[in-house]
Amino acid sequence: MAGIASLGLALSSSENLRELQLHGNQIFDDGAAQLFRGLEEANAITTLNLSQCRLKSCLWSIHIRNISSLCTLLLAYNQIDESGLETLFESLEASCCLRHLDLSHNLFGTMQSLNMPRFIRANGGILSLNVSGNPLCQVFQNVFAEAVAESTSLLTVDITLCGISAEQSKNLQEVMTKKRMIQVCNALLIE
Repeated sequence: MAGIASLGLALSSSENLRELQLHGNQIFDDGAAQLFRGLEEANAITTLNLSQCRLKSCLWSIHIRNISSLCTLLLAYNQIDESGLETLFESLEASCCLRHLDLSHNLFGTMQSLNMPRFIRANGGILSLNVSGNPLCQVFQNVFAEAVAESTSLLTVDITLCGISAEQSKNLQEVMTKKRMIQVCNALLIE
């Protein structure tokens, strides 16, 4: 973790860094917290890729509120579960410039996410949301469909490989068609 602490410290003085790719580095939640402390001070980053970094609890996400330039956050292939997702969405509500969020292939979707609809409504700038590869239960699917229907900005939703039922897929497709949204359709429908 000393390396990530050093990186966080170096980033705090970088006013020009716009994109940071840490994909595949096992920094865990503690390393992400150290990283975000540095990114808060620089406040210039627009794209951050923390895919495959072994993130789970997302307690570090409270720092996102202070990074007003962050437009794209990639958190694919981590271990984010229900609890981590709730923490993340609660923190992201205040992130008005976030446009693209990739949460594909994590571990959430087995319970209802209370903060997801609130996040999607509160964040009037979110354009794309990727939740592909997460096993979304029926309750989660319903909450997700409501949030998508209420969104004023969401253009693209990826629900590939989420186990969406044929009925729910049809409901989502109707909502997205009415709103002229792009749906990256799920490849495996459950009948």
